[in-house]
Amino acid sequence: MIIAFLLLAVIPHSDVLTDCVDVLELNHFYDGNGKRCFSQWIAWDWNSLRSRHDVVAWTMTCNCNVKATDEKLRAMVAPTKEGLRLRFSHVGVEREITAGQFRETHTQHDPEMEQRNILPVERRRGLSKPLRVPVMMSGERVILR
Repeated sequence: MIIAFLLLAVIPHSDVLTDCVDVLELNHFYDGNGKRCFSQWIAWDWNSLRSRHDVVAWTMTCNCNVKATDEKLRAMVAPTKEGLRLRFSHVGVEREITAGQFRETHTQHDPEMEQRNILPVERRRGLSKPLRVPVMMSGERVILR
């Protein structure tokens, strides 16, 4: 028992959940008047059986009323040996997603919502699940996308 505890203390570990995808997309959605409504990160993987990219997961760029500038959003993506890395916090969990490609799009349609017609959310691969449960506030239920 003591040996197991000592091993856990010595072996390096990280509280950051890491995932790899093929493409990271920063999508800006605009209404019919050309006003930006929201921005979102979308993680895509190549589906070789269907010859298309499928959504793995998505998240809004922030959960506040203050919209981040495009420069700050792009700064969240850093180059690595493998490609690009996006690091962010989501419902109390630190995440890091590495992708071989990055694209930024400006659309009047929501690509993630459109993909739900092709690949329902419950059939998506999704991101790694945390081993610990995030702290809930006010008894609210948190749903990881």
